[in-house]
Amino acid sequence: MNDRLLTVYAPPVEEDISPGSDLAAILVNALRRNRIDLKDGDILVIASKVVSKADGRLLSVKDRAEFEDLVKDSSNHLVAERTYASGSTVQIVRTHSGTVQAAAGLDQSNSSGAVVLHQEDSDVSAQKLRLRVEEAFSVRIGVVISDTISRPWRIGVGDFALGLSGFSGLDDQRGKPDDDGRVQSVTVR
Repeated sequence: MNDRLLTVYAPPVEEDISPGSDLAAILVNALRRNRIDLKDGDILVIASKVVSKADGRLLSVKDRAEFEDLVKDSSNHLVAERTYASGSTVQIVRTHSGTVQAAAGLDQSNSSGAVVLHQEDSDVSAQKLRLRVEEAFSVRIGVVISDTISRPWRIGVGDFALGLSGFSGLDDQRGKPDDDGRVQSVTVR
């Protein structure tokens, strides 16, 4: 068994993030202000909403019907759908980037009423941020752009890696024994 130490920091960001914000500079300043010194191999996790806001990936919709049209435009396959007594419909869809999410991952919370869209290419966004932060700290790190995902029709959400840079994010267990000694043949975490 490998013993590993995991330390997590959540430094507060004092600046408001809006279209055109220099997110990399804001992150570097927040890390320095909170005396967090990045080291080689560290992983920086950033919420996709923050990246989208800085990139100006915001749209306004006038009503629920426009929002539902935007969900359709942001997806390529309907997985499931439920209409509520209020008349609103929630769709679980496969997005253009391949994720399966409620409402195509579109979000209206904490966005002054605008709809927050995913990045055009989350891996590219992660790479741009990684390169700037690495330069500021003279380190080699990984960056994860995370987004919220739910279990459809159930309570509770979690996060997943929407974009990655600086490491693969996969742990190939094929050919390796599990804790019981059974050789794994398909597991890639």
